Amino acid sequence: MKLTKSSNNFELAPEDTTQGVVVDVVDMGMLPGYNPEEMVHKVQIVFQLEEETSTGVPFQVQSFPLNASINSKATLYKEYIKPILGRDLEAADFDSEGEIDLDELLIGKNANVTIEHKTKGENTYANITGVGTLTSKQKKADLL
Repeated sequence: MKLTKSSNNFELAPEDTTQGVVVDVVDMGMLPGYNPEEMVHKVQIVFQLEEETSTGVPFQVQSFPLNASINSKATLYKEYIKPILGRDLEAADFDSEGEIDLDELLIGKNANVTIEHKTKGENTYANITGVGTLTSKQKKADLL
């Protein structure tokens, strides 16, 4: 496979709180955790935003790698799953083996996504700094 060196000339999602829809839950597999000797299962949540690039393509942003845990104290649960669903997990969300399918649960769900720009070295990144439930007055954006 041949790859071309890319420039870092890409358009950042604007700093704002905007509506987005979950378009993917990426299974990143086992990656080093806080303790580099410990491997932890990680996932990323990908949102397509209501905002568009200068060429008319919706922006996409993704979370940092998150521990694949639905413990009530886990970042994935308290900062992503619960705000996206607007509720706690329920028995009906689990299959007969007590497992949950994150793709089935989250893909296609709308949420308010807050984006902030962070500069590291010479690069600037559009980071998700918050995810919130849609208000009762918000119409779900027809995204995807």
